[in-house]
Amino acid sequence: MRALSFSVALLLISVSARAQFSSTTLRGIDVYRSEQVTTDQLKQKLGSMLSDYARLRYENHKNREKERARLHDQLESSVRAMGKFAFVKLYYGEYITSAERTVYLTFDLVDAKDAAQRMPFHAPPIGTPTDPGGLITSWQQYDVLGTSLMNQGNLSVIERPECPGFFCKWGSSTPELAALERKLADGAEKNKAALTKAAKEDADPARRSSALCALSYVQDGGEAARVAADGLSDPSADVREAALGILSDIAIYHKTVVVDISRVVAALDFPTVSERGKALGLLVALADTDAYKSFLTTRATPKLMPLLRLDQPANHDSAFTLLSVLSQQPFGQHDYDAWEDWAQKAASAPPAQDTKKHGR
Repeated sequence: MRALSFSVALLLISVSARAQFSSTTLRGIDVYRSEQVTTDQLKQKLGSMLSDYARLRYENHKNREKERARLHDQLESSVRAMGKFAFVKLYYGEYITSAERTVYLTFDLVDAKDAAQRMPFHAPPIGTPTDPGGLITSWQQYDVLGTSLMNQGNLSVIERPECPGFFCKWGSSTPELAALERKLADGAEKNKAALTKAAKEDADPARRSSALCALSYVQDGGEAARVAADGLSDPSADVREAALGILSDIAIYHKTVVVDISRVVAALDFPTVSERGKALGLLVALADTDAYKSFLTTRATPKLMPLLRLDQPANHDSAFTLLSVLSQQPFGQHDYDAWEDWAQKAASAPPAQDTKKHGR
């Protein structure tokens, strides 16, 4: 069985359940990793604006899109004026159970002094390399078609599809998908040098991420994993998320392929909720594997505590799961003192000896 990604599962639930709810439940407001702004300060200064924004997003009226976008920009501008930041982004998360529909708002902030550590990305490329064999375009067509079929209910996202690559997003359940996937499988290996160039040098982030996905069809899984790990240094969050998606599929379904988890651990402190969520999901898949567990226990746990303290489920829940798998401790998800004590002891333990297995 293929596990549903959190975002896909949430999308499917929210589409079918939206009409069942009539009022907003703003359950949590978070600030992630800033020493300049606290959650209490934001609530005091911007509380009514945040409630209005959550309500507008929740109700999702098309005739109020401009108002919603204007309020979003106003909130980000207000926070940006409260300190010196390298990155400011407001994240809206909506979560649905059989009993309720709740909203969480997270301000992802990178203090200017932390930019080099938390945003270790190379400068935006300015190149215009060619599309080798039309493979970048083929991946984009494949992705658009798969997304459309899923939204129409004509494609299962429960069963993991079979595919000839190391990243199986949509599979080949229709003749059109199968033809595009054959083209990717036939062309990736012989065009891998040109695809790698495009993944690094194309000025368009969408083409860079598509090149990375096309490269997942090369014959060597280790090579696919290394190229994807290089994508974690990209200046675009979309490209970094594509790289994490590829690495997740490799980690879950190709256990013999070595993943450079030292670079994935760094992504636990990347700027956005989505990136951190994908990194957490990837590491949860590897946490009970002997080759990775010791390294994760000493290196990842310090980065998990700020994530555990968030209300935002996309980061909090996965951080709690990862801590539980690594520690085998019965602490509750809000028992922060117990987790902090365990994390400090784990981080001070001798580092893992077999560094080769961690891709360093």
